[in-house]
Amino acid sequence: MSRGCCGKYDVNRALQLTLACERTRGPDLLRLGMASHCVSEADVLASARELTARIANFSNGGGTRMKRAIHEHLLGK
Repeated sequence: MSRGCCGKYDVNRALQLTLACERTRGPDLLRLGMASHCVSEADVLASARELTARIANFSNGGGTRMKRAIHEHLLGK
């Protein structure tokens, strides 16, 4: 069974990104494989709205169920 981020990403890289308290830009996260895409700062709000609209259109609470399943998987519950 996969352990999500811990199985896919180097633990040292994850610690560096979280504990260093340094801002990591989208292109760097994309290059590291930790982001699926990045947009310009001017397009962030439109991109976020598009994503939330797609999630909101999942039928019968599908988005909520997916989020719960991911959360439970990451916590091992």
